[in-house]
Amino acid sequence: VRFEQEGECADAGDAASLGVFRIVQECLANIAKHAPTSTATVHLDTPTGRLHLSVRNTLPNGRPSSVTGGTGLPGMAARAEQIGGQLRAGVDGDCWLVELTAGGGADTPRRNAPTDTACGKVVAR
Repeated sequence: VRFEQEGECADAGDAASLGVFRIVQECLANIAKHAPTSTATVHLDTPTGRLHLSVRNTLPNGRPSSVTGGTGLPGMAARAEQIGGQLRAGVDGDCWLVELTAGGGADTPRRNAPTDTACGKVVAR
């Protein structure tokens, strides 16, 4: 797992920080369960008044046929709502991507953070 951070986490506030922690925790648990051999990147960007989190991992054996059952994704979405954010998750190219945006612009998650990554590999800086 590669971790990248921009900005200060303290600016996000206690509730948002806990929500982000729990979402990352669930993402990594899902990766360990569903794609244990994949590479992963966690990117946290906290510009003033906003928060953007992306967790991206390679897909094992190609694309998933479907996402059904379980409480992981609905639980993460509920946590995102609790902190005034929006969560999106799904296939992005050859990766699985979970994205959280909260604060100003919460309705527009960014597909390419300033440090673009593709499935856990840095492709531009």
